[in-house]
Amino acid sequence: MASVVANQTTEDPGQCSLSNCPSDKSCTRVYFSHSDSTCIFLNCSSNASCDDLIAGL
Repeated sequence: MASVVANQTTEDPGQCSLSNCPSDKSCTRVYFSHSDSTCIFLNCSSNASCDDLIAGL
């Protein structure tokens, strides 16, 4: 299972790191969406579930 737990708008993809995950959330992966300059924080049970979710974004 995979879910988006938070997002953050930024012009700098370097700001997309797990260390920027909100403290009240559990993030296992972060993805930068170039189309809307957004860091998308994910919580995934496996890499495959994260990959499937990212493919749909």
